[in-house]
Amino acid sequence: MNLPSLDEIHYALDAASFAREVLHFHPSPQQEALLEARVNRLVLNCCRQWGESTIASVRAVHQALTVPNSTILVVAPTLRQAGETIRKSAQFLRDLGFKLGSDPMNRPSIVLPNKSRIIGLPPREDNIRGFTPSFVIADEAARIPDEIWKAIRPMLARNPGAPLWLLSTPKGRRGFFFEHWQLDQGAWLKVKGPVTDCPWVSQAFLDEERAELSESEFAQEYLCEFLQTEQCLLRDDDLLQAFSPHIEPLLTAAPVLVGYNLRRIFFL
Repeated sequence: MNLPSLDEIHYALDAASFAREVLHFHPSPQQEALLEARVNRLVLNCCRQWGESTIASVRAVHQALTVPNSTILVVAPTLRQAGETIRKSAQFLRDLGFKLGSDPMNRPSIVLPNKSRIIGLPPREDNIRGFTPSFVIADEAARIPDEIWKAIRPMLARNPGAPLWLLSTPKGRRGFFFEHWQLDQGAWLKVKGPVTDCPWVSQAFLDEERAELSESEFAQEYLCEFLQTEQCLLRDDDLLQAFSPHIEPLLTAAPVLVGYNLRRIFFL
């Protein structure tokens, strides 16, 4: 690795030290915990301005420099959003003195002298296919369509231990990001990053936002709560409370009411 005074083994095993001592980036305690976590699956449910794109860039640069020939993919709802993580990664690398190339087949992208690549991709299925990634970052994952998620998963078949990070602010109680946050899956580290973790966000700004947003909008955007829209006719909790296990035999015995299947009405 072409870096000054680098204990390669030490930094390969310690991304937090790499961030502080090599990149001169000082993560918050919550961000440092992510860098130190020895897990391959992460769901980060955080407010905006928490620093998720920056910490993803740090982790991408760490992977690219410590594991030659890595392919790091950044998937986002738009190419511009993916490009922001690429831009931050590129700045870290330029500050270290690297001359960066790009992959002419994939833009935006970074190609390092050790053949590692960091590639930004939009949520298009034809763009996603064909890669064997070493690390996948899904930024603003709550806004990435589920069909893109289904296209991402098979890419890890050859390298199932490759890190997979889902980063996002919530957007309702739906989609693969919500499902991975909600389900009890031991392989996934689930981290919540509300605005209370962000001392750089002023109380005056938050007071202004509370005045502008509804209570549920504020709770979702800044407190990282998964909520249904206020326009929703039937909320999940209300629907669940409307059913009792005692009426299950009625649904089984009389599946048709006025020409409709009751299970289809309520559950599909």
